[in-house]
Amino acid sequence: MSAQPLITICEATAQTPSEVMKEAIALYLKKSKAVTVRSRLDELELRVSKLAALVTQ
Repeated sequence: MSAQPLITICEATAQTPSEVMKEAIALYLKKSKAVTVRSRLDELELRVSKLAALVTQ
């Protein structure tokens, strides 16, 4: 099994592999209130869009 998906998530979210794995396990066990990687990326994309709009004004 390749580690590339884990590395990609780490690079996209600025998290360590350990943090990503802990979050994944917690979410799998449904015992975590952790923010999901997808929702974190969505939030970051929104923030970048807002910043881009401010810069182009």
